[in-house]
Amino acid sequence: MATSPTSSTETVSGGAHLQNLLDEPLVEQAAEPARELTVEEAIDLAVQLQRQEHLDAAAIVYREIRRVDPDNARAMHYAGVLDYHAGRSESGIDLMRSSLAASPGCADWHNNLA
Repeated sequence: MATSPTSSTETVSGGAHLQNLLDEPLVEQAAEPARELTVEEAIDLAVQLQRQEHLDAAAIVYREIRRVDPDNARAMHYAGVLDYHAGRSESGIDLMRSSLAASPGCADWHNNLA
């Protein structure tokens, strides 16, 4: 899956910042200090939240990712799927179409628009 070229070097404010945005701890506080997440790590977190049906939290993480890396095809696609399932069909379809324009080779993404 193609993402924007900056995705591997960009970071999303993680740890305390994301937990403040989410307004609840994701896990028990770890002994290690909070660190910023890479965009890919943040997408993985958002997908995990989405699968666990923490849709508001996932939307917050996708929004933060898109603030840092607005052209990230994976973030666009999964945010679009979330929007669509949350009843924001037009927004969801627009995001999924944009993700496919950025990464047309992702065959399974086309199925989400079928």
